[in-house]
Amino acid sequence: MERFLPEKKAGKSQSTPFTEEEINSYLQLVLKPRYHPSLRTLEVTLKKNRLRARALIDFDRLRDSSAGVFRNLLAFMFSGAHTLDAEGKLLTGNGRGRFELEEARFDGRTLPNNMVNEIIAAVGMLQNPPFNPTKPSRLPYGIERVEIGPGELVVHQ
Repeated sequence: MERFLPEKKAGKSQSTPFTEEEINSYLQLVLKPRYHPSLRTLEVTLKKNRLRARALIDFDRLRDSSAGVFRNLLAFMFSGAHTLDAEGKLLTGNGRGRFELEEARFDGRTLPNNMVNEIIAAVGMLQNPPFNPTKPSRLPYGIERVEIGPGELVVHQ
């Protein structure tokens, strides 16, 4: 996708499919060394027009790096590592994207979406580069939109 950028600038387009297994391998092998220590693992499951992300979050590491009153409160409410399952839609178009949370579970228990959105934002803002997955942001590599199907997604540049 990165190598295609010069061609995209010349007015061309391309669509690239990725399987769920390829995405999870990329997350584990390429991106994991770049994660902030508060994000121990991340795995996605792809469904029709939806995705589920399962993350293991170390709240002790999050507390040491958090900014903002609500995020600090969250980090102090929890300690140790906990599993967060977030399911929703990836909304993309015109080169921008955001995750819209529909349901969340914290160690198997349902939590209010507002609280989970704050946890997602807190962990996202500690990544390099920092980003909030719940707010619209520019997609990398000239990606215009993403389509999600069972076990696969297609990236359109």
